[in-house]
Amino acid sequence: MKHHCALWELCTALGFLTVHAVQGIVVRHDAALASAYLTAPSAPSCSLGNVSDASMVASLADGKPCNFIPAGNCDSPLADASIGEHGLCITNELKKAVSDKTCLVYGIGIADSWEFEKAMARHGCEVHAFDPTIAKPPTDESKTLPNLHFHRWGLAGATERTGKHKVEGTLDGAKFTEQPMFRLEDMMKELGHTGRRLTVLKIDCEGCEWNSLSVVPDELWSRVGQMSLELHFSDGLMLDSPAQVHKAAKVAAAIQRTGFTKWRPDIREGWPWHRHLLPELLNAGMPSGMCCRLGGFYRKGS
Repeated sequence: MKHHCALWELCTALGFLTVHAVQGIVVRHDAALASAYLTAPSAPSCSLGNVSDASMVASLADGKPCNFIPAGNCDSPLADASIGEHGLCITNELKKAVSDKTCLVYGIGIADSWEFEKAMARHGCEVHAFDPTIAKPPTDESKTLPNLHFHRWGLAGATERTGKHKVEGTLDGAKFTEQPMFRLEDMMKELGHTGRRLTVLKIDCEGCEWNSLSVVPDELWSRVGQMSLELHFSDGLMLDSPAQVHKAAKVAAAIQRTGFTKWRPDIREGWPWHRHLLPELLNAGMPSGMCCRLGGFYRKGS
């Protein structure tokens, strides 16, 4: 059975399992998982230094085996931006940024849908969408949304304007791109955004998040208002070695250290060939057969 609810919290409160397909991939909004995550404070607490990398990554995914990333609720999801996979929480910071015209949104990873970016542009935000694996965005919005911009760039752990760069999960099956790749701070510098607050950071780049976010300095983390992240835990989507698990643990530590709360813990099954996890993640308690999580993060009180 398929249910359609306008508000994700309402769906889960009613006990529905909502299912929809994005690019043919099943996305599940599971009430049981959400409930389990949001009661995670009853799980043992853990902190940097007393927990393994794999346990930190597992906690980032599901709040288990220990409570590393604080969990919370969103009283007011931004309904018209909750399109497809991504969504936002209406915080005071977001309302103020939209009101005073300082709203800046980066959308990393577009493929065949930039509905989220279009929705934020309709709110009046300055929106920049990035994807090095496609030649042009899915639709031409240049006349109707002049504040929506597309860049054929990728987010990475090192800035490299030339050369061949590894990518995964592309529409055409390509494993490499020769488009420019940027660290987040260099991307912002390239666009003249150095020092600006990044109101929203959306990332959906099929595994590039671990390399790219593991090198973001705390000063830049502190300028990110909220995030919608598709997090990939499959060994077929770049989380494929202990070194990559360590980078993912660094991302978890940065999210915790810089004051984020996780309000949206959705699961994504993914393609069958993307459902295999490294043994250390399974040993840390992550369930098998689930490739990804759709995480919404904000700062309480913001």
